[in-house]
Amino acid sequence: MLATLDHRGPDGRRLLVSTSRVLGHQHFWTTPEELGERQPLSDAGLGIDLAFDGRLDNREELLAALDESNRSISDAALVLRAYSRWSDACFERFLGSFAVVVHDTLRNRIVAARDPLGTRSLFYRITSDLVLVASEEVALLAHPAVSSTLDEEVLAEFFAVDVPMGGATFFREVRELLPAEVMVVSRDTHVTRRFWTPDPSRRLDRGSDGEYAEEFRRLLKESVRCRLRTVGPPGVMMSGGMDSPSIAALAATHFAARETGRLMTFSWVFDELVECDERRWIVPLVDRFGLDSTFVRGDDAWPLRDLQRWPVDKCRPWSNAYRLLKARLYEAAGKRGCRTLLNGAFSDCFYAGYEDWMTDLVCDGRLGTAAFEALRTARRGLRGLAGNAGIRRLGRRMLLRTRPDIERDARQIPWLTPYARSLLRESRGTIRSLAEMARRPDQYECLLGSALESETAERLPSGAGPIDVRDPFLDRRLVEFVLAVPAHQLYSRGRTKHVLREAMTGLLPAEILERTESTPLTPLFNRGLLEREVETMRGLLSKKDALWKRFVSADWLSDAYPRRMREMLDGPGTLVPWQCASAQLWSDEMEQRPPARVRLPQIETIQSSQP
Repeated sequence: MLATLDHRGPDGRRLLVSTSRVLGHQHFWTTPEELGERQPLSDAGLGIDLAFDGRLDNREELLAALDESNRSISDAALVLRAYSRWSDACFERFLGSFAVVVHDTLRNRIVAARDPLGTRSLFYRITSDLVLVASEEVALLAHPAVSSTLDEEVLAEFFAVDVPMGGATFFREVRELLPAEVMVVSRDTHVTRRFWTPDPSRRLDRGSDGEYAEEFRRLLKESVRCRLRTVGPPGVMMSGGMDSPSIAALAATHFAARETGRLMTFSWVFDELVECDERRWIVPLVDRFGLDSTFVRGDDAWPLRDLQRWPVDKCRPWSNAYRLLKARLYEAAGKRGCRTLLNGAFSDCFYAGYEDWMTDLVCDGRLGTAAFEALRTARRGLRGLAGNAGIRRLGRRMLLRTRPDIERDARQIPWLTPYARSLLRESRGTIRSLAEMARRPDQYECLLGSALESETAERLPSGAGPIDVRDPFLDRRLVEFVLAVPAHQLYSRGRTKHVLREAMTGLLPAEILERTESTPLTPLFNRGLLEREVETMRGLLSKKDALWKRFVSADWLSDAYPRRMREMLDGPGTLVPWQCASAQLWSDEMEQRPPARVRLPQIETIQSSQP
């Protein structure tokens, strides 16, 4: 099992062994306090063995609450102390990114927990006499008690271009512990509960746009500061949009205040596919803050290039066609000595549900602003009014007094086979149930569901060692704030991300703040799938026992690729063929998996004093 996770831990490995259990850890030191630490940790006096992956962002608060005088104590040791004081109620006190497994020998139980936004993962398999928990599914599959039989309901969700929810994985016998869940397993019971849930009805009223922006900037600045606690120099994955440049600007300001050198940033650029290139927005930020910028060329990083070396995730088929771009960027960062990269991922989820902006203006009594915005929109004519999502949403609520339905209709997914449609589940579990109670269900679900794929990026080795990818926007404090602000802070004056624009005014260059268009990577996608890798795609899609054939209509797919892709260049006609190819790559990789039992050299094994 440890051998399958070798890519996650370049700093050694250790096993803690007793008659009833084995606890293992791959070391990857990314915070100064954990340098040289050998996990799993064991405290015979407290009766606790613990393996921890992650980072705590509220160390000072925890140190004070625990009366701990050792300021250099590692995060793992701090979690052990916290568990000994508060038992499994400790997890709701933690801010940060973490996954933890505890063997509580005094209570004779196993406790596992995952951080509220799921930036660290945990998977498990429980039988009548066995408890298995690991950071990745593939580690569980290495155990002979776990079958690799696929879960066809999850595959149907995948081919429906949806994210599996509710703890299901692509393997029938492997479950995922969801974000903000703690699992307690004793001899007779197995209980899972949520330890954090944002109030779906909470609403903030800060009065003016400036007050909202000030609070947002304060929270984002603190989130960035927490993620700059690193071993070695941190870097930022920087595009030309608003999200990652905001991270870079705040991080560079932090560096300058402490005179700790120049912040490194890493961006992919394009000389041939100029419509993909963002240097005209990146360079002004680099110049303003004196960033140490590395450009990674991407013109030849199209999907499926060098198929034999294409990065495949052994745990699941992967929808992202741009993994080679990320792999190159990680490799460039690793060669510069970075173990940690910050990025602006998942910020777009903050602004889902912006369609309620007009409704919230009216509800807040800001009728003058609402009237002005309506008049500004009306200048585009009746079509402009009818086409504005916020005005349509307000009209629908006034007429029907109902909330927009967010349920999915399987009949609207024409590429699925009847068998696949029959497998789609109506309910998507806890997150969907909570979202239905929220004022903005789509925003709530997007934010709390997005984390389910965030961990996948960290599974890509850099070529110079693993990379700890940290997401400042996936911060519990920020998420609670943005779920509670009125929608007119998400969208205003015809543009989304209003509160972020206001918060970054004076810090980001005008070129970025005033930018309205996005930069598509579609030309790179098309270069690969419609030009350079057509035969590769056809080979993957024409395999006799292809995985996709039970789930996707062969007639629909033959019409979609390549003809419909060339005509539409958008929507399911482009994405689903890629999903099918990705699933086949993954299926081929699964068939070629090495035997589970391998010798793992240079492993430190200790006998626990616990029974």
